[in-house]
Amino acid sequence: MLQQAQAALTLCSTTATAVKRASFSRSSTSLGFSTDFHFPPSSSLSFNSDKRQSPASFSCKVSTESPNSSIMNEHPPVHGVSDKIVGVLGGGQLGRMLCEAASELAIKVVVLDPMENCPASSLAHDHMVGSFDDSANVQEFAKRCGVLTVEIEHVDAATLDKLERQGVDCQPKASTIRIIQIEDLESAERAGKLFDYPLMIKSRRLAYDGRGNAVAKCEEDLSSGVSALGGYERGLYVEKWAPFVKSVEDATSSVSIAVTPGTRTTIITSYEADLASSKKGEKPVLVPGIHSYRSADNNKIDYQFIYSSSNTVAVLVSWAGFVAFFLIMQCFLCVQELAVVVARGRDNSVLCYPVVETIHKENICHIVKAPASVPWKIRKLASDVAYKAVSSLEGAGVFAVELFLTGDGQILLNEVAPRPHNSGHHTIESCYTSQFEQHLRAVVGLPLGDPSMKTPSAIMYNILGEEDGEPGFFKAHQLMKKALSVPGASVHWYDKSEAAWTMVSDTANVEHVIAEMKRQRKMGHITIVGSSMNVVEAKLKSVLEEEKGDDVNSPQVGIIMGSDSDLPVMKDAARILNIFGVPHEVRIVSAHRTPELMFSYATSAAERGVQVVIAGAGGAAHLPGMVAALTPLPVIGVPVRASSLDGLDSLLSIVQMPRGVPVATVAINNATNAALLAVRMLGAGNVNLRDRMAHYLEDSREEVLAKTERLEKEGWEAYLNK
Repeated sequence: MLQQAQAALTLCSTTATAVKRASFSRSSTSLGFSTDFHFPPSSSLSFNSDKRQSPASFSCKVSTESPNSSIMNEHPPVHGVSDKIVGVLGGGQLGRMLCEAASELAIKVVVLDPMENCPASSLAHDHMVGSFDDSANVQEFAKRCGVLTVEIEHVDAATLDKLERQGVDCQPKASTIRIIQIEDLESAERAGKLFDYPLMIKSRRLAYDGRGNAVAKCEEDLSSGVSALGGYERGLYVEKWAPFVKSVEDATSSVSIAVTPGTRTTIITSYEADLASSKKGEKPVLVPGIHSYRSADNNKIDYQFIYSSSNTVAVLVSWAGFVAFFLIMQCFLCVQELAVVVARGRDNSVLCYPVVETIHKENICHIVKAPASVPWKIRKLASDVAYKAVSSLEGAGVFAVELFLTGDGQILLNEVAPRPHNSGHHTIESCYTSQFEQHLRAVVGLPLGDPSMKTPSAIMYNILGEEDGEPGFFKAHQLMKKALSVPGASVHWYDKSEAAWTMVSDTANVEHVIAEMKRQRKMGHITIVGSSMNVVEAKLKSVLEEEKGDDVNSPQVGIIMGSDSDLPVMKDAARILNIFGVPHEVRIVSAHRTPELMFSYATSAAERGVQVVIAGAGGAAHLPGMVAALTPLPVIGVPVRASSLDGLDSLLSIVQMPRGVPVATVAINNATNAALLAVRMLGAGNVNLRDRMAHYLEDSREEVLAKTERLEKEGWEAYLNK
């Protein structure tokens, strides 16, 4: 027995260098005596050596027959944030960024990917080379993991379901990965009758960035669409068509008139005119009345637009004096694409990230703006839809919910991705908890982190391959070089490469790695954070354009006044802001003489990055109150002394604003205090400004003390003479 124990110790000492690989095996290793060595379910293997004990006490913690095994099973030790090894099906850029987030928490991540040099391979704790779509590979890979998750949803749900029944911890659940499929032509035709045409056919597997989609405009297109996607065995599903309209040119795709081509063209042209005259994001205001025109065969055709519901346009068409009928069109005029990243914990807690706007180019995500520039009630509605969608699914992790915003304010659910998503890349720099850290927290059972933004605005730009090969690399690297010189910009390069073989002799091949650039392939991304969407958009524009961009330091404070006669007073506010280095603008905006300019300024100030408005006014002093009624920003009114009433009328006018429209104010003509108050407001979220304000107060104190000392030293007469 002593010899067997010594053999066990020898095994522990000689295999210590191979712990990383050995720790992934769950199979037991027989040592030739009654106690087998089993790797615990958490897939961890540890070797301890306590210097305070004799050499005989050196132990290899791989036996399940420990006297304290019941205690260990009930309360297993955790050496760090989590001892669970996270297995990820897929090793692309999402897997790479998961590994980056895992390194901060010291969580081990292993990946399964067919490419030996996939983006995640260099950062993962281990990489098993194999297809994540192959059942045998996935089952073998699962043996190495404490919890199994995905970075791409196009995996075999049946295999995950089988693993779950065997006790493997899969997050999210197989039921979430699995989706309803169309299995044959008959089921496809039933879907067409249910949803009407056009119909979007999608491949459940390997459909990504605009690929794996086919549009069936009529029933006859179903067979060709299915064939183009590889047949029903690929796992297909369908979606109801939601026309997306962002410009007049796109409007024709959302209007279908089953009459003569000439009539259809005329009605569409009229509809486009009404659409063009409507404000962005609003339901088109269709010109009332009956419209008429002469067809090619000289028939007089009358038509009239009618809204019969919030999402249906009805067109009444009649000709020859005796035929009249309604043509009803489902007209979901989608004006924006939105997305919400949602985190779901093992305890079923659900947290939503801020709503973002996604802009696509050739069916590939191109730009993400955070937060989306939509009204608060739209953000609330989008978050509610996303929350309910994810709450209906099973499993923990991060989910991306893609949405359409229609012209009449509806939110349409487009897709749900059960994994980190391109629309959430900005969270690495812009949020307190990135989507990648959040996903890891969720799947291993840690508390969910704060998803709110720590910066007012962010914009994410995908670096797509503009050309194949080296020319594409050159353009991408030039772009990244410019971005790295922009304050607030961060660059992420995915390091995508492939293995290639080179013949060096008649008998030997040498493997080397080459980078591959393909047009429209995602190679990296750039995130820019800043004080407003205008700021980050301007910075991105300076990166993308050849010429040097304009100064993109948008004003944080707006100084406005009703007349240039107020400028001698309001200049003091500008002087204080210069001292503190606060970007600001000075404008003349009259509430009485240029009311439309005042309206435009007040309603656009927040969007342009202004955070505080200082409004000076004399006499009736309507400017501060009117601006406060139009903007959600804080407004500080400066009563300016006029020729009569000594400015008291202005002060009383400002402080008598009705309940619900607050305006702060200062003493008459005291623009200095208005600016100092603005700096304090900004300092609530800016440590640098807060520290500078503290320094300003200390300087004021020292200035008073210096005057006191001088007065005591020189006497009041000498003091006044100087």
